[in-house]
Amino acid sequence: MRHKLVGDGYLNITGFTQAYQIVDYIMVRLYIQRWDGSNWVDMASWPFERYADSYAGGAKGLQVTTGYYYRAKATHGLTENGYNEPASSYSGYIYAN
Repeated sequence: MRHKLVGDGYLNITGFTQAYQIVDYIMVRLYIQRWDGSNWVDMASWPFERYADSYAGGAKGLQVTTGYYYRAKATHGLTENGYNEPASSYSGYIYAN
């Protein structure tokens, strides 16, 4: 997962998850988080889901308020024969100016 500040408060985030084989369901949900001075707060999220596949991924471009720190978060998951495997990951942070 990664993020990139393009300029003028415009931020691109991308993320993916991949299994070793085709599974029943696979997903990644991308979040944009903003630092409020003491916590990372979820501002919005976008799911990217696939069925009978080994890969799910996507990208989102968004306008953010300048003067804050942002990071991307991703929750990953897959289901195969009733077995669920969740995970989370985070990008580094970036200051929007």
